[in-house]
Amino acid sequence: MRKALATFVVLILTSAVAWGDKLTLSTGLSYGKVNIAGFDGGKVVFVITGSGNRVSKQVSKIKTLQIDGHDSLNKAEELVGQGKAAEAVKLYDAAVGAGGAEWLEQLIRHRRLQALEQARMTGRATEEWVVIVEESKFSQESLALRPKFFAKQGSKENGRAIAILKARLEKLSPGAGEDYELALKQLLLELYQHEGRDKEATGLAKELAAGTAPDDKGPEKANGDVRAQLKATAYLLEQGEAESALEKINANLERYEHHDLPMALLIAGKAQMALAGKARQREELLLKAGLNFMRVATFFSEAPEAPEALYLAGRINAMFARPNRQAAGAAYEAVIVRYGQSSFAEKARAELERLRSGP
Repeated sequence: MRKALATFVVLILTSAVAWGDKLTLSTGLSYGKVNIAGFDGGKVVFVITGSGNRVSKQVSKIKTLQIDGHDSLNKAEELVGQGKAAEAVKLYDAAVGAGGAEWLEQLIRHRRLQALEQARMTGRATEEWVVIVEESKFSQESLALRPKFFAKQGSKENGRAIAILKARLEKLSPGAGEDYELALKQLLLELYQHEGRDKEATGLAKELAAGTAPDDKGPEKANGDVRAQLKATAYLLEQGEAESALEKINANLERYEHHDLPMALLIAGKAQMALAGKARQREELLLKAGLNFMRVATFFSEAPEAPEALYLAGRINAMFARPNRQAAGAAYEAVIVRYGQSSFAEKARAELERLRSGP
């Protein structure tokens, strides 16, 4: 009798669920007739009809979603899918203002953040991101949502975002943690670079490039710091600070993890190549640069840095007092064969033409 009653209660509860929710992943996989039941740790939680399986998916991996009875949210999702992000933002605003469960409001704000970024509403996107990060207690998932696309150079939106970040950095609470501070500074640096504010960008890049050494923290926490340091060091090199960039790479070279070495070696080689033009030890610096480029091309041939490194190895061979035209040509040909779809393959073809037409 009790078993039959329990079964009856389950049937009643199941029939009460609308099962009218839907979501589609960025991979194209769709889930229809589900019940979106929560939002936790940056993941949408839903129950699949029939099986009753409970599934969770990262919100950033969801292309669109629909929740039965939430018209403003659903229309906003449709507009984003149509490329009308600015119009969608207004409807997300209405959806947040309509109230509802706390998890639902958090979900809508995550979806609104994506729309704000697509609409290049950089100031509001930055503000939304800061709120999400602080509400999540500075979780790694929320830090990873840092805006990556900005409004046009000179836009008031970018200026507003810079002001928000500077104010936040000035008033960081003791419990915010180094990861949050680093993420704020990374975004600020990217905005400075985007806006062409080179003096401020260079100052902040030096600060980031001189950050915590790779093995001063656990490997997981250190990785984000190391990538930030390397990007900041690369920017210093672009600004003509080759000596400073090389110094910062050499200080930590033996301690970089395997996946960070290609970028570090490429930066070191490019810095040595730049310094060779003004140094008495020109040939020695060119040799060191060439070795660094070949280390990347040989030991990290699948790394994103490999095509550029191999191309620059060719350039180095043509820069010696006694140019090794044969070695340079071999490097250029290797770039074309191995990395034919890269931008450096075109550059290599042009250099080969010069070699063949030269004396």
